[in-house]
Amino acid sequence: MSTDAKAPSLRHTLTENGWSQVKRLVFGGTLAFAVSKAFGWNYGLFYAIYPLLLMGLVPLFNAHIARQFLYSAAVNITATTLIAAVFIRSPFVMTLLVLLFSMMCFWLLATGRAFLFGAMSLASTHTLVHLASYPETDVLNLFGNHAWATAMAVAVAAVSYALFPDRSPRQPPPRVKKTASTIRHQILLGSIGATLSFIVFQVADLRDSLSAQVATLLILFPMTWSGSKMASLQRMTGTVVGSVLALLIQLLLYTHYDRLLLVIPFYAFGLLLFAAEHAREASGPARGFGALTGLAALFGLATPSTDLFTNSLYRISSVALSVAATLFFLYATHLVLNRFAATRLETAVQSR
Repeated sequence: MSTDAKAPSLRHTLTENGWSQVKRLVFGGTLAFAVSKAFGWNYGLFYAIYPLLLMGLVPLFNAHIARQFLYSAAVNITATTLIAAVFIRSPFVMTLLVLLFSMMCFWLLATGRAFLFGAMSLASTHTLVHLASYPETDVLNLFGNHAWATAMAVAVAAVSYALFPDRSPRQPPPRVKKTASTIRHQILLGSIGATLSFIVFQVADLRDSLSAQVATLLILFPMTWSGSKMASLQRMTGTVVGSVLALLIQLLLYTHYDRLLLVIPFYAFGLLLFAAEHAREASGPARGFGALTGLAALFGLATPSTDLFTNSLYRISSVALSVAATLFFLYATHLVLNRFAATRLETAVQSR
């Protein structure tokens, strides 16, 4: 799978395969959300988001995809234990390990060897390390919910693909030939950006800004300045739209928004709208996917006493500020890397 940014395109018509993906996202996302809320499991964000990432980032499901997703959970827990438990009293060593781990993940992304494994390892490990670094966090409970949510996402995806399979074979994405300097540029740009994000969220003690932290990581996936700029605009648009819909749902339900049986139909309808937009865009994690995950994040984190209005406003402002700051540092890093021939970004060539 190519990790390069794609040029903005017009919305496509919803094909039969696209409609199948929409049904999978709605069914799987709603099922995982409903089960986690019904049983009152902690870290509802994991259960709401992981199925959408698995079925939204890649439009197919097989044993190789499932293994990447499951193996990433083991790597996340191992890396978090090493970084946030063993070296918790040494911020410099923690930061160095985060940088090295991020470089490994972006090497997987830049070379296309294991896109999903690299993406999930990066996003989840940064999130887990940030949460586990606080003394009051029950690390075993955190790890247990992460592992269970990952396994549940794979099971839900398997059922969803069995119920709503593609109608025709999907064409593999074109392979992209990259020069060695381009690969080095992408690895360094992404890993430096991810490490700076980690430092800022640790120093500023932003434990309640998981959505903003994840947003700063997702916009790094194109691994180019121009791609991240486009991804940030799409992410912000999706965040605003998803948050506005969450507010409308709270207004419609009024004092009953804590009743799961009433929330589920509205939640499923929101997933339907944004999943359809994601399938029409056919351009990876763009506006539709941003709105899809934004809605899931708000409801996944919500509790019966949660004020979605305040949470939505906080999420919009925190994501906007975090993304803007990330873009500033990415641009500066991009300029520095391009000054050296060994790390200069060169035009990639697509080939079959």
